Amino acid sequence: MQIAARGGENQYSRFTLAVQRNPGDGRVKSTPVFQQQHFIMMRRMLTSLFTVLTLGVGVVGFMIWAAQDRLIYFPERTLMATPRVVGFAYEDVWLTTEDGVRVHGWFV
Repeated sequence: MQIAARGGENQYSRFTLAVQRNPGDGRVKSTPVFQQQHFIMMRRMLTSLFTVLTLGVGVVGFMIWAAQDRLIYFPERTLMATPRVVGFAYEDVWLTTEDGVRVHGWFV
């Protein structure tokens, strides 16, 4: 139920009051409608913000998923250049790891 506040000049005299009965003890509680409208506006704004953020995270996640093959470096078997191209003297080095894998490197 809504009633218009009447009477002398007070803080609520220009606003409509929303009158609600408390279900627990039956007391009447009146709240200015502008406070309820502010709450509804804030709830809509937060819902919109949450929706936009969720969609943004979803779009970024989809873009990462779609480009995952291009985000991983796949080395080539053939050498494109050696340190000699830029003028360094080097020596080929082959190392064997503990698990038996042979690794190639350069000693510059």
